[in-house]
Amino acid sequence: MRGRWHEYRGRPLRVTYHPSYLLRKEAEGEGAARRAKRAAWEDFLAVMERAGLAVQEKQRNYFH
Repeated sequence: MRGRWHEYRGRPLRVTYHPSYLLRKEAEGEGAARRAKRAAWEDFLAVMERAGLAVQEKQRNYFH
């Protein structure tokens, strides 16, 4: 379900990772944690764009 838009009661909904999942990924190594955090960050950027908030290049490239 993550990574695409859904609708709930007529409102747009974006599924992302739970914070505890992101913390558990750190135990698997830096690469796994970084990939999961990047995916969650991209979900938040998508929400910001959908809400009409400005996303700066610095924010967009944070995990690159």
